[in-house]
Amino acid sequence: MTSWLRTGWLWLGLSACSLGAMGCLRWGYAERDRARDAGSDAGADGGRGGAAGTAGRGGSTAGAGAGGAGGRAGSDEPGDGGMQPPDGGMNERDGESDHDDDDDDDDGGDDREDDGGAADGGRSEFCPERSGAIFCDGFEDPAFARWSYPVITNGTLARSTDRKRTGDASLRATTGAPGLENQARYATNELGALKSGDLWMRYYYFVPGSVVVTSHFSAGVMSELQEPYAGFSLIVRAARVDLSTMAGSVEGTIAFPRDRWVCVELHVKIDPTAGLFEAYLDEELAVRSGAVNSVPAAGFRNAEVGIHYAEETQGPVEAFVDDVVIGRTRMGCD
Repeated sequence: MTSWLRTGWLWLGLSACSLGAMGCLRWGYAERDRARDAGSDAGADGGRGGAAGTAGRGGSTAGAGAGGAGGRAGSDEPGDGGMQPPDGGMNERDGESDHDDDDDDDDGGDDREDDGGAADGGRSEFCPERSGAIFCDGFEDPAFARWSYPVITNGTLARSTDRKRTGDASLRATTGAPGLENQARYATNELGALKSGDLWMRYYYFVPGSVVVTSHFSAGVMSELQEPYAGFSLIVRAARVDLSTMAGSVEGTIAFPRDRWVCVELHVKIDPTAGLFEAYLDEELAVRSGAVNSVPAAGFRNAEVGIHYAEETQGPVEAFVDDVVIGRTRMGCD
């Protein structure tokens, strides 16, 4: 798609978002801090996560879940989901102990439910070097050919050879001065519309100590790929990481380390009553939801890495990503 077409879709998408509560892909997955701090009941603390924008999921219909996994449940603020034109272009903590590596993935067979996707294990051609993975990439390809689309607004995305965890390169993402539309990320929409079983995304993330977290930004997303764009995202704050999910915001207790590569693992147990969202940092449980409905109506299809969204008062952010792997079982940190 030509650049002017991409720009056109972006303009049309933003215009559509401004016309109604349901909005479009871009108007989701944003944090509900403003609603929470004001004591509002509308999506209180719904998080910048999974499509929690619709009534009954995170509060008021304002900020209905959007793009790339999320929704500012109950908030009128713009979300951190991704603009996506029709062609797939731009786009309660429970205190339990850590799960085992396979983490309740006891289906033993095909985890895809009426989704038309490939059998358990995903489309191996996307990841020939990682057996059983749905998707993997280490940003060695200057063309980013494995990724479905980029999303960049008031930011940059580039392959970096100056800082990498393995191989010759990583992904460098930056966002600029505080504003409504700060995002820089790459996405894959090849997860297969999963509606059952487990889904894990492992990636390495580097946040320099020079980045001042004045508010928060989201750093990884998995979601469905149509309204209400339900799913979940990892939120980086100054003193902790949170999860923003289609079932609401979940507070963590661990701060994100600086000036080194951190192994991030995002996990969802996809179930209508016993669902679970959680995140690990260097294999240590950082944040986990209670039992929730974690099944997006359209299934999990989309994953994004980079700076998914920087909240409108967040200052400039720089982050690096490397060694992304997505699968039905835990990939682990290597």
